[in-house]
Amino acid sequence: SFLVGPGDIFMVDIVTSNLVNQFELIISVTGELIIPMVGKISIAESTLSEAINLIEQSFKKQYSDAQLSIMLKDAGTYNLYVKNPYGLNDEYKVNSLMRISDLFQLVIANIKKNKHDVSNISNRSIKISNDLGIEYYDLAMFYADGDYSNNPYINRGDRIEFNLINNSIEIWGGVAKAGKYELLSDDYLDDIIKLAGGLVESAYKDSLIITRSINNKREHIIIDRMSKKNFDLYDNDIINIKDKNRNLFKQVATC
Repeated sequence: SFLVGPGDIFMVDIVTSNLVNQFELIISVTGELIIPMVGKISIAESTLSEAINLIEQSFKKQYSDAQLSIMLKDAGTYNLYVKNPYGLNDEYKVNSLMRISDLFQLVIANIKKNKHDVSNISNRSIKISNDLGIEYYDLAMFYADGDYSNNPYINRGDRIEFNLINNSIEIWGGVAKAGKYELLSDDYLDDIIKLAGGLVESAYKDSLIITRSINNKREHIIIDRMSKKNFDLYDNDIINIKDKNRNLFKQVATC
C-alpha cells in the first residue's frame, strides 16, 4: 500500500462558519506535518487513507464544524537502492506514487544503456525486502490479469532485487500470444495459458500436447486440459494447443 513520507505534499481546503481557506502542507524530513492554526502531527509511514484521517481529525479538534477536502498533491522523491544480476546496483530517484512496473522500466533502460542483455531479466520473481519481511512479485502475471497485488507501490525502506530467468517454457497454437515464457516453480498449465493471453475462440480446449525431454529423448504427452489443470510443468516443456483456424504448432523432433 502507498505510505506517505518526507516531501509528500497535501492540499487541504477547509470551510467553517467563519473561515474559508486552502493550505498546502509538506511532510518534513522528520515525518511531521505542521498544520497552521492547528499544530504538528506525526504522519510518516502512514497509509494514504490513514494520513488523510489524521489530518481531518486534527482540523476538527480545532474546528468542529469544518468541511474538509484533502488530497495528495504530489509525492516527494527519494533514492532507492536496486540490485540487478549484472552488478549495476544503482540508486534510482523514485517517489511513492511509483509502482514496481515503473521501476522495472527504469532498471531495464539502465541495463540497456550499459549494453547488457535484457531478454533474460526476470519480471516474474521480483524480490522486495523491508522491515515486514520478504515478498516476491510477478509483473508478467499483472500484465496478464491486471491484479495490482503483483504490482505494488514502492516505499521508502524497500530493498528491491531483479534476477535472471532460471526456467522457461513455450506455448504454441490456440493462444492469443504464443511464444516463450518464464516458468516459476509453482506454475501450472492454466497459469501459462493466462500469461499467453488465454485460449482463442478457435482453440480445441479439451486436449493438448506437451513435448518434454526425458532421458535425452523428446516425448509427447497428450493430456486433457480440463482434468489436468494442475499438471506439473518442467523447464523447456513445449505446450501445443490445436487451433481450428491456424497451424502454429511448434515443430519438435522426437529425439
